[in-house]
Amino acid sequence: MIKQWYALCTKPQHELKVAAALSKKGIENSCPLTRKMLVNNGFRKKISWSPVFPSFVFAYISEAERSTVLRTNDGVSFMYWMGKPAIIVDADIKNMEQFAARYPNVMVERTAIIRNAVVLQPVLPVYETGADEEEIIRIVLPSLGFILTASREKNYRLINRNIESGKTML
Repeated sequence: MIKQWYALCTKPQHELKVAAALSKKGIENSCPLTRKMLVNNGFRKKISWSPVFPSFVFAYISEAERSTVLRTNDGVSFMYWMGKPAIIVDADIKNMEQFAARYPNVMVERTAIIRNAVVLQPVLPVYETGADEEEIIRIVLPSLGFILTASREKNYRLINRNIESGKTML
Protein backbone atom coordinates (compact mmCIF):
# COMPACT_ATOMS: atom_id res chain seq x y z
CA MET A 1 0.00 0.00 0.00
CA ILE A 2 1.03 3.55 -0.65
CA LYS A 3 2.06 5.62 2.36
CA GLN A 4 1.29 9.33 2.50
CA TRP A 5 1.50 12.14 5.03
CA TYR A 6 -1.69 12.95 6.96
CA ALA A 7 -2.34 15.67 9.55
CA LEU A 8 -3.64 14.22 12.82
CA CYS A 9 -5.53 16.61 15.11
CA THR A 10 -4.72 16.16 18.81
CA LYS A 11 -5.99 17.46 22.10
CA PRO A 12 -4.50 20.85 23.00
CA GLN A 13 -0.90 20.62 24.28
CA HIS A 14 -0.69 16.83 23.71
CA GLU A 15 1.31 16.93 20.46
CA LEU A 16 4.51 15.47 21.91
CA LYS A 17 2.63 12.69 23.71
CA VAL A 18 0.90 11.66 20.48
CA ALA A 19 4.20 11.82 18.54
CA ALA A 20 5.88 9.62 21.17
CA ALA A 21 2.99 7.11 21.08
CA LEU A 22 3.17 6.91 17.28
CA SER A 23 6.94 6.40 17.40
CA LYS A 24 6.47 3.63 19.96
CA LYS A 25 4.07 1.90 17.53
CA GLY A 26 6.68 2.20 14.75
CA ILE A 27 4.81 4.85 12.77
CA GLU A 28 6.90 7.60 11.19
CA ASN A 29 5.70 11.03 12.32
CA SER A 30 6.68 14.67 12.43
CA CYS A 31 5.99 17.29 15.08
CA PRO A 32 8.33 20.22 14.32
CA LEU A 33 9.22 22.44 17.26
CA THR A 34 10.23 26.09 17.32
CA ARG A 35 12.41 27.92 19.82
CA LYS A 36 10.80 30.73 21.77
CA MET A 37 12.92 33.15 23.74
CA LEU A 38 11.40 34.22 27.04
CA VAL A 39 12.78 36.96 29.28
CA ASN A 40 12.30 36.43 33.01
CA ASN A 41 12.32 39.60 35.13
CA GLY A 42 14.54 41.33 32.60
CA PHE A 43 17.64 39.48 33.83
CA ARG A 44 17.56 35.91 32.55
CA LYS A 45 16.65 34.62 29.14
CA LYS A 46 14.95 31.26 28.95
CA ILE A 47 14.45 29.17 25.82
CA SER A 48 11.27 27.15 25.51
CA TRP A 49 10.17 24.78 22.76
CA SER A 50 6.66 24.69 21.36
CA PRO A 51 5.07 22.98 18.34
CA VAL A 52 4.96 25.01 15.13
CA PHE A 53 1.43 23.73 14.47
CA PRO A 54 -0.55 23.60 17.73
CA SER A 55 -2.79 20.51 18.03
CA PHE A 56 -1.30 18.81 14.93
CA VAL A 57 1.03 15.85 14.40
CA PHE A 58 1.91 14.65 10.91
CA ALA A 59 1.92 10.87 10.34
CA TYR A 60 3.33 8.93 7.38
CA ILE A 61 0.85 6.07 7.02
CA SER A 62 -1.21 4.03 4.57
CA GLU A 63 -5.02 4.06 4.50
CA ALA A 64 -5.12 0.77 6.42
CA GLU A 65 -3.14 2.30 9.30
CA ARG A 66 -5.49 5.26 9.79
CA SER A 67 -7.65 3.41 12.32
CA THR A 68 -4.52 2.40 14.28
CA VAL A 69 -3.42 6.02 14.44
CA LEU A 70 -6.83 7.21 15.62
CA ARG A 71 -6.75 4.69 18.48
CA THR A 72 -3.77 6.43 20.08
CA ASN A 73 -4.49 8.34 23.26
CA ASP A 74 -5.12 12.06 22.76
CA GLY A 75 -5.51 11.72 18.97
CA VAL A 76 -8.85 13.26 17.95
CA SER A 77 -9.26 13.01 14.17
CA PHE A 78 -7.60 13.73 10.85
CA MET A 79 -7.69 17.08 9.09
CA TYR A 80 -10.19 16.80 6.23
CA TRP A 81 -10.27 18.45 2.81
CA MET A 82 -13.43 18.12 0.69
CA GLY A 83 -14.76 15.17 2.68
CA LYS A 84 -11.53 13.13 2.66
CA PRO A 85 -8.50 13.13 4.97
CA ALA A 86 -6.09 15.77 3.70
CA ILE A 87 -2.91 14.41 2.10
CA ILE A 88 0.23 16.49 2.56
CA VAL A 89 3.04 16.55 -0.01
CA ASP A 90 6.43 15.14 1.07
CA ALA A 91 8.23 18.34 0.02
CA ASP A 92 6.06 20.45 2.37
CA ILE A 93 6.89 18.20 5.34
CA LYS A 94 10.64 18.36 4.59
CA ASN A 95 10.58 22.14 4.07
CA MET A 96 8.59 22.63 7.27
CA GLU A 97 11.02 20.53 9.34
CA GLN A 98 14.10 22.27 7.91
CA PHE A 99 12.60 25.74 8.39
CA ALA A 100 11.61 25.04 12.01
CA ALA A 101 15.04 23.58 12.80
CA ARG A 102 16.91 26.52 11.28
CA TYR A 103 14.98 29.59 12.42
CA PRO A 104 13.67 30.56 15.89
CA ASN A 105 10.27 32.11 16.64
CA VAL A 106 8.36 30.54 13.74
CA MET A 107 4.82 31.86 13.28
CA VAL A 108 2.05 30.29 11.18
CA GLU A 109 -0.24 32.22 8.83
CA ARG A 110 -3.14 30.96 6.69
CA THR A 111 -3.08 31.13 2.89
CA ALA A 112 -4.85 29.49 -0.05
CA ILE A 113 -4.53 25.71 -0.36
CA ILE A 114 -3.12 24.54 -3.68
CA ARG A 115 -3.78 20.86 -4.40
CA ASN A 116 -1.95 18.78 -6.99
CA ALA A 117 0.86 21.33 -7.24
CA VAL A 118 3.95 19.96 -8.95
CA VAL A 119 7.03 20.72 -6.86
CA LEU A 120 10.14 20.18 -8.96
CA GLN A 121 12.65 21.38 -6.40
CA PRO A 122 12.53 22.31 -2.71
CA VAL A 123 10.97 25.67 -2.00
CA LEU A 124 13.55 28.10 -0.70
CA PRO A 125 12.74 30.68 1.96
CA VAL A 126 12.06 34.24 0.87
CA TYR A 127 14.16 36.86 2.67
CA GLU A 128 12.80 40.31 3.32
CA THR A 129 14.41 43.16 5.13
CA GLY A 130 12.24 44.68 7.82
CA ALA A 131 13.56 47.21 10.28
CA ASP A 132 17.30 47.78 10.55
CA GLU A 133 17.62 45.22 13.35
CA GLU A 134 15.68 42.27 11.97
CA GLU A 135 15.22 40.15 8.90
CA ILE A 136 11.93 38.42 7.96
CA ILE A 137 12.01 34.96 6.38
CA ARG A 138 8.94 33.31 4.80
CA ILE A 139 8.23 29.93 3.25
CA VAL A 140 4.95 28.78 1.66
CA LEU A 141 3.53 25.28 2.23
CA PRO A 142 0.94 25.04 -0.59
CA SER A 143 -0.58 21.63 0.23
CA LEU A 144 -1.18 22.65 3.86
CA GLY A 145 -2.37 26.17 3.13
CA PHE A 146 0.06 27.85 5.52
CA ILE A 147 2.93 30.31 5.38
CA LEU A 148 5.71 29.95 7.94
CA THR A 149 7.28 33.25 8.99
CA ALA A 150 10.33 33.81 11.15
CA SER A 151 12.10 36.99 12.10
CA ARG A 152 15.57 37.20 13.49
CA GLU A 153 17.92 39.97 14.42
CA LYS A 154 20.87 40.67 12.15
CA ASN A 155 23.15 40.42 15.20
CA TYR A 156 21.83 36.87 15.78
CA ARG A 157 22.97 35.88 12.28
CA LEU A 158 26.42 37.38 12.88
CA ILE A 159 26.83 35.49 16.17
CA ASN A 160 25.77 32.20 14.55
CA ARG A 161 28.23 32.64 11.67
CA ASN A 162 31.08 33.21 14.16
CA ILE A 163 30.12 30.12 16.16
CA GLU A 164 29.87 27.93 13.01
CA SER A 165 33.27 29.11 11.73
CA GLY A 166 34.91 28.51 15.14
CA LYS A 167 35.75 32.18 15.73
CA THR A 168 35.25 33.58 19.18
CA MET A 169 34.87 37.23 19.97
CA LEU A 170 36.23 38.52 23.28
